[in-house]
Amino acid sequence: MFAEYFQAAALIFIAEMGDKTQILSMAFATKFKIRQILMGVALGAALNHGLAIAFGTLLSRYLPMDWLQLIAGLLFVFFAFWSLQAEESEEEEVKAAYGPILTVSLAFFLGELGDKTQLTALTLSAGAQWPLVILAGTVTGMVLTSLIGILVGIKLGDKIKELYLKMGAFAVFMFFGLQKLFVSPLTSTWTWSFWMPLILGIAILSYFRITMFQRKLATIEKTQFQRRAEALKIFAGTLRSEVELLCKGEAACSTCVGDACLVGYMKMILEQAEQHVEINKTSLRDIEKLLDRSYDRQKARGILNMLNRFYADHPDDFGSSTKDIFSSVRGSLERIVFGVPLGEFDQYQDYKKAIEARDSSFGLKKM
Repeated sequence: MFAEYFQAAALIFIAEMGDKTQILSMAFATKFKIRQILMGVALGAALNHGLAIAFGTLLSRYLPMDWLQLIAGLLFVFFAFWSLQAEESEEEEVKAAYGPILTVSLAFFLGELGDKTQLTALTLSAGAQWPLVILAGTVTGMVLTSLIGILVGIKLGDKIKELYLKMGAFAVFMFFGLQKLFVSPLTSTWTWSFWMPLILGIAILSYFRITMFQRKLATIEKTQFQRRAEALKIFAGTLRSEVELLCKGEAACSTCVGDACLVGYMKMILEQAEQHVEINKTSLRDIEKLLDRSYDRQKARGILNMLNRFYADHPDDFGSSTKDIFSSVRGSLERIVFGVPLGEFDQYQDYKKAIEARDSSFGLKKM
């Protein structure tokens, strides 16, 4: 009983790592509480997998156990290849029309219909002695995957590459599939003259499937990088337009000192960002030594608020001046608003706490 539970939980957990389940969980995490998300996932998965397990249990009454195990092995090998799919991540439009828990459960129920996790639940239940234990295991796997997606996925971002996650799922499914084929009574009479071509065929197919997966993944990553670069360019232009409104002009300043003042320096940095030019380290300056022309603090506050909303939506873009093209702009705006730049932070959440400690009324809500 416990073996069935842990096998079901482990298979679903591995299969959904880096899949749309985690992406959905991260999307819901921006709107609902973690407890509500996990309850919704559990309910949606229970309904979805419950249907599959009920069908699998019914199927076991009409097919001999030996055939069920052989079919299960073949399906697991198929799931291994199915795991190697590279898909562009899409932002999910989440509408909480039925309350948080029902909204999440409906999204997961519909999202997993016909997916490999539902078919895995069906396969595991075919011939299982404890169908409800299988259901508990698959639901546990879904909940754990979602929890990891919420707590770890957002923080680590792209540090855990999709390639490694999908390859892990491929290896697990392939192992269980081949194991079921080897121990099946129906294959006990097969000789090595049959096994060798089969294993060789699977190996060749695996090589081509993995190669195609890597190429597709590289193409998607390149496309997403280009889209991200274009989005950063547009946002840099928007920021520059707002920063230019801070400039007092030569009528008030008598002489323009260019990038030796806070506004001129920000304009120079943002112009480089607009042109997709990597920020030159030699052009970075000590913000505290730049000339402050007593700029409009309220305008600067509004621009800083805009920049923070960007960080709230894209926390992976936050960082030191070597990573974050807007770091120097942020520091310059902080000097205008608070009198001093707040320094560098590794994580956006740490910066959020620091700026709210400085001014609790500072609006950092996401757009």
